[in-house]
Amino acid sequence: MRYFRYTLLLILMLSTSSLVASDTSDQSVSQIVVEVQLGDQLLQFTEQPRLLDVLQYAITNASTYWPAASLHRRDERMQEKQQQFLQQLQQLRDHYQTKKQQHKANAIQLLYLQVRQWRVASRIPIVIDVDKARTQLAFNPQLDEGAYYLSVPTRPRVIHPIGLYQEAAPMQHQRATPAKDYLVSGYRLPLSARSHVWILQPDATVKQVGVAYWNRQYDELQPGAQLLIPFAPRALPRAYRHLNDDLLELALHRIVVE
Repeated sequence: MRYFRYTLLLILMLSTSSLVASDTSDQSVSQIVVEVQLGDQLLQFTEQPRLLDVLQYAITNASTYWPAASLHRRDERMQEKQQQFLQQLQQLRDHYQTKKQQHKANAIQLLYLQVRQWRVASRIPIVIDVDKARTQLAFNPQLDEGAYYLSVPTRPRVIHPIGLYQEAAPMQHQRATPAKDYLVSGYRLPLSARSHVWILQPDATVKQVGVAYWNRQYDELQPGAQLLIPFAPRALPRAYRHLNDDLLELALHRIVVE
């Protein structure tokens, strides 16, 4: 009888844990308030965890590249913005087709196909580092209710050219290499800016960089960065000039995987 009571007590204690296994068959006992997708793991919490509570399930070692770690919150608003952006690209493509400007329509179609494949969610503006989370409360916030994606990668080997670029595929990261040197001659699409690009570093730092002969700047891309080739400022009809800002926002909230 004593063994039976001890076993029952142990079961009750486990059922009140704030972390619930993702394959739990009966979740009606404890309401899930926070879900975190961490690689192949789905972590479910019945109480609002702090960041460190989640990071303890990440596999970290000397090769972990904390500048590229990111936390995104699933957000229908961002997905709606993505769909609105795609719809406007379709309208713009049709506009150029009507005007018999097929080269511009083709450029818009390539951008459409690229952005349609992006996975977007609201990026949480926080520095993620397990050592800082352990020692400084500012780097160990409590997560609000919702569903999140947490990425804790090893050092990336590539950078990601995106936007109005013919080959929006990962390129090998090169040390001591400015943005200009990643741009392959002839790969920028019609309507693209020729004098500048945007660098989106993996820690969400953003900078516009000159790449023309008269304004060239030496700015390196960190491993895992995005190199955004935007629209030229006045290349679009006035009603569509906001698309550059929309493209930059979507890129900032894109979940980048190598």
